Amino acid sequence: MKKSNLLTSVCFLFTGAILMVISFYFESKLDNLLFSLGFTYLIIGLFSIAKYCYWRTPTNNARYQERLEEAHINAIDERKEMLRNKAGRQAYIIGMATACLSAFIFAVLDQLEIIADATPILIYLGGFIVFEYLIGIVIYRRLCEKY
Repeated sequence: MKKSNLLTSVCFLFTGAILMVISFYFESKLDNLLFSLGFTYLIIGLFSIAKYCYWRTPTNNARYQERLEEAHINAIDERKEMLRNKAGRQAYIIGMATACLSAFIFAVLDQLEIIADATPILIYLGGFIVFEYLIGIVIYRRLCEKY
């Protein structure tokens, strides 16, 4: 593994520790959120460092090289690339459909007065749908120019 992986892991570890300390010493409504985020970063950092140490040992180095070679082959395989593209497109379509359905459901719940005020949610979902659509067009045009 690269040294940059270790550096990233240490950054996660320190960021998590800092967020946890902040959550203990400062009273706010975000204490639980900061603690949870800090704990998550701390665990990610610890596991990443453990993974780095595991793969750096001489006994596991050969297996790690095999995994890297297999990952490289999978990355350039045309069939798998096509499948990744199709999966990405389907995920994009499902995400757009889910956002549209969510906006519709929140609008109905607002009209039935089950939710007190769904306007911020509807504005957010509407903005998200427009953003997803526009970013899809921008990415498509850039890919057309590139290839």
